[in-house]
Amino acid sequence: MKAAQIAGAGWLARLRRIVIPIQSGPLATGILLPFISGIKGISLFVILATPATDVLTTYSLRLIDYNYQQAANAVVLMIALISWAGTVMIQKITGTGLADALEN
Repeated sequence: MKAAQIAGAGWLARLRRIVIPIQSGPLATGILLPFISGIKGISLFVILATPATDVLTTYSLRLIDYNYQQAANAVVLMIALISWAGTVMIQKITGTGLADALEN
């Protein structure tokens, strides 16, 4: 970092070329772990939901109450796909994966 500063690299260039590549693994972990925890804790919406609140988890439970099992399964599949797509998107943006970050 100091060598880049002496060579005349600006603050943004040092951040982009040195700090971010070194910290990409921990950055991916720092983003993915709370995201995964949030997806796991999504059932909390069921507890806090009011009749006016319509999130996918409460919608799937309402479908089960009306005995629409296949539709409820489709909604749960949508929740799983959203969480998977979010994880993949973060991995593509950072260029790493959760396993890569945990190895270091």
